[in-house]
Amino acid sequence: MEVTTPIIVAIITALGAIVVALLTRPKKTKATSGNILAKKIEQCTILTKFIPAWLITENKFDGIPSELTSEDIAIIQTELQPFIYSSVYDQWSAEFFKISYDQIPEVELQISLLREKLREFHQQLESSTKKDQATFKLLWKGLLKEELKEIRILVVRVRDSAERICNESIATLNSQS
Repeated sequence: MEVTTPIIVAIITALGAIVVALLTRPKKTKATSGNILAKKIEQCTILTKFIPAWLITENKFDGIPSELTSEDIAIIQTELQPFIYSSVYDQWSAEFFKISYDQIPEVELQISLLREKLREFHQQLESSTKKDQATFKLLWKGLLKEELKEIRILVVRVRDSAERICNESIATLNSQS
């Protein structure tokens, strides 16, 4: 096959056009990437600032033993139940239920699971406290105490994931500048 001058010129022209297109294209990828990273950092920061306070409050319920006393039942009814309610519907609910974590899908998935667990636990706790003390004690020992532990574990996982993603995003942002 004979390569003629017009073919060489066409190849060079095409390559030149490609190079010019690559060099002159808008630098949206870096800005867009930076915006996405900034949004990730923002969403992670909401969780990393909020979750420690939630865990401190929840921590006082970890010490409730499996074998409940009347005092323990009173604490569950007057403190734990309102705390779980506020986690689902009130003071704590914004971070768990009302904010979208769309830029951090791994965390969004964990939050979805946590939301479901909190709703279930709230319903179980609410219906259980209406039962007689002996039944409530059995439910606490066999189910509710473990459910509360699972919720705490999920919250810690969300916090850890948010911290990791935030640190990775900051490192990426720093390497881009």
